[in-house]
Amino acid sequence: LVADLLSYSKEREPEYQNCSPNDIAQDVCELMEAKAAENGVEIFREFDTSIGDVSMDPDAIHRSLLNLVSNAIDACIYDLDMTKEHQILVKTKREEKNIIRFDVKDNGVGMSDEVKKKLFTAFFSTKGGRGTGLGLLVTQKLIQEHGGTIKVSSRQGKGSTFIMRLPYRKVS
Repeated sequence: LVADLLSYSKEREPEYQNCSPNDIAQDVCELMEAKAAENGVEIFREFDTSIGDVSMDPDAIHRSLLNLVSNAIDACIYDLDMTKEHQILVKTKREEKNIIRFDVKDNGVGMSDEVKKKLFTAFFSTKGGRGTGLGLLVTQKLIQEHGGTIKVSSRQGKGSTFIMRLPYRKVS
């Protein structure tokens, strides 16, 4: 909570470093695999091998992606449909004009249009006392500071997809 409040309240410039977006995504998946497995959720990976190393802010990307994967696991945990095999797909893709795209797709509980409208507002949470209502707000801020965008599509009972598009610099 304190880290999220500090991140949200402080303006920061991205700290560009040479990194591998696929390695960041892999690390996030590995960090979250135990939590997912404990709750009967499987994480799948689909990484674009043409990406290679680029110059981005790896800490901001890691934190943002970690929050999205954690939320996706929660969306599966809160889904009461026991007939589903709950799954998350973490995907990377290189797009034109020096953009790296990260998708986090789950087949969990999904969101109503009302919830989608409130997603990126302070202290809004669908997790009751288990959520701070700052995770997505901080994620959005980190992505915007990096010059990127975040979009969500969701259908109640079907799941959600979060798409982050982030610009990168070529490795010099």
